[in-house]
Amino acid sequence: MQKSLHSNQLQTMLALLRQARLSVGVTQEVLSDRIGLSQSDISKVERGARRLDLLELRAWLQGLGVPLHVFVTELEDALAADELVSSELGGRRKRKVVRT
Repeated sequence: MQKSLHSNQLQTMLALLRQARLSVGVTQEVLSDRIGLSQSDISKVERGARRLDLLELRAWLQGLGVPLHVFVTELEDALAADELVSSELGGRRKRKVVRT
């Protein structure tokens, strides 16, 4: 299993976090005021330079008015879609390798 710090799965989660913030029209600075992290930490999380634990994720989402279970469902759906695409591409690659 690939380390999660640089995985596609982590990138998907970070994109969803940023999208959630932008979709409710909240700046990094406003979110930082709401949850008690610095704006710099908000930026670091969104760039993948800083990790969130589960309780920080919950606070982050509460600061956006997004229920944790809704975010997790969206994340699961996005990850499943990514895995489907990866498996389809992997299958094509294997077939190409077999043919050559």
